Amino acid sequence: MSMRSMGIAVALLVPAVLAVAPSVRAEEKNLGQIAAKNPELQTFVKAAKAAGLDKLFKEKGPFTVLAPTNGAFDKLGEGKLDELLKPENKDKLKAILSRHLIKGNFNAAEIKTTKTFKTLAGTDVTFTVTDKGELMVGKTKVSRADITAANGILHLLDGVLDPGTPKN
Repeated sequence: MSMRSMGIAVALLVPAVLAVAPSVRAEEKNLGQIAAKNPELQTFVKAAKAAGLDKLFKEKGPFTVLAPTNGAFDKLGEGKLDELLKPENKDKLKAILSRHLIKGNFNAAEIKTTKTFKTLAGTDVTFTVTDKGELMVGKTKVSRADITAANGILHLLDGVLDPGTPKN
């Protein structure tokens, strides 16, 4: 390859490399920053703050967060979320949300092969894959997987994993 050809190749590659840079920068944000910017996770962010878990999302980690969407919290029933958000129910809310946190960084492919994980609440969560290829935690669907952050990974859930929720 001549110097002129190499110069043209470099000139063509530089804009392509710069175009990729914004996606790399997104991974520099921590779990808390990514969740706060996601419109589907505003209730989860509010609940994490009320439970005192918001600081955890800024720590080094890594953590795998099974984050219930706003719609997932809506399924709890009328008044249930408001009750959980009260200061006197902080421990109960923390127990529920801790069931959504796993120490380590596990993407969907790893989850499908490992299947059972210990949560920060000390309970096990077991994942399955449906005949349609959907990733499930018990009866709760993983609606979006593999949102990466500097200190872990987020998977969005269409339900809340209450400590009383059966594993399968």
